[in-house]
Parts: sequence; C-alpha cells; structure tokens
Amino acid sequence: TLTGGSDEGSATLNVTLTASDGSTTTASTTITVNPVAEPPIASAPLLLSLNENASSVAIHGVSVGPPAEDSNDTVSATLTVAHGTLHVGSPAGVTVSGDGSATLTVSGVAAAVNSLLDGLTYTPTAGYGGPDQLSVSATSTDGSNTYPTATMASTTITVTPVAEAAVLTGTVLTASGHEGSAIGLT
Repeated sequence: TLTGGSDEGSATLNVTLTASDGSTTTASTTITVNPVAEPPIASAPLLLSLNENASSVAIHGVSVGPPAEDSNDTVSATLTVAHGTLHVGSPAGVTVSGDGSATLTVSGVAAAVNSLLDGLTYTPTAGYGGPDQLSVSATSTDGSNTYPTATMASTTITVTPVAEAAVLTGTVLTASGHEGSAIGLT
C-alpha cells in the first residue's frame, strides 16, 4: 500500500509479504516526488487604441498561467509600458507591486492573478501621443521549482494625439491707427 502524498511530496510505501507457512514480513520505504513547474503561458490583446486625454482605459484579455494544480503552484507576471501607467483593482490573494506606475508586478495563484488582471487599466503620460507597447512576462513556480524560462506576450498601443484649443496669454493691448499705415504695438 502507498499512504500519504499526492502528485508531489513524500509518501510511505509499505510492503507486506506472506509466506506459504503463514508468516509475514513487512518493509517500508519513503518515496519523495519533487515538484516540477509547468511552462508558463501569457496572452494579451494584439491592439489597443485611445486618445491622449483618455485615462484608465481597460485592457481586456491579459492572462497568465498555467492553472494551479495544487496550493503551492503560483504565477508571477511583470507588465511594462514606456509612455503611461498601469493600474489594477483590489489585490485579494495577489501580491502587487508598482500599481499606478509603468512597471506592474503581480503574483499568486493563476485564477486570482487573472481575476485581478481582468481589471487592468492604462493611462498615457499627460500630453503624449504616439506608439506604446504593453509587455507581459510570466513565470510559473511549483513549490520550490521555478520554470527556467519566462514567456512573453505584448499589446501594441496607439495613443492618438488630440488637437488642443489655442490659448492666448499675456497683456491685452489697445492700438489704433489709419488704414494703410503701420500700427505700432508696445
């Protein structure tokens, strides 16, 4: 019989032999199954377009994995942009750093991380118009074993410039003169 353990961890294998004369002998050994992290996955939408004055624009479709097989399977994702900030909502069960900055890191069980990423928003840097890119890098860990390579996904972001109304500042001058002659302003 094999007692204890699951897909990973330690278990004890007990073997009992019964001879033809009815006598028995029992032996035990411990078997250790070490955790092996699954390859990480990452996905992101291909395109996002917005106006430069937009704020907190939702980025739907960002997800990471693999799904947890047991309580010590986690994922970590680093999301970066060059010309704006990233924000996620309440981090229940997820460790978050860099919220409201250009580099956001989230980690935890994949289901909780993906629930949090479902609320991901992007705000471009004030006055910026042009291209940006959301880069997503994901790693997976099972217990003490981290998969050796990260996986990547990205979204091309187009921030469309908005024409601003011209504003005249300074002192209002009054000038008068005759048609056809130069009028001096001071």
